[in-house]
Amino acid sequence: MGYRVLRLHTSHDELAFKTIESKSAFDQVVSIIESLRHPPSIDPALKKDGSVSDKLKQLAELYDAGILTEQEFITKKAELLARL
Repeated sequence: MGYRVLRLHTSHDELAFKTIESKSAFDQVVSIIESLRHPPSIDPALKKDGSVSDKLKQLAELYDAGILTEQEFITKKAELLARL
């Protein structure tokens, strides 16, 4: 069993990690690092319409005013919280 080297390049340095972990464990670490390099993009609707917390406040106002039913409020609230 040989070792594998994971090299991370930063703006000022290069880090090398040697490991004797299995290939699947090594590939999992690489996958996690790659996913962190490319974070999910922000929903364009949130960019133009405000933050999730702003939307939650607006939603609560609609519910308090009787415009939304309790079920509509709960459903939309869950959708908004899932975006966080």
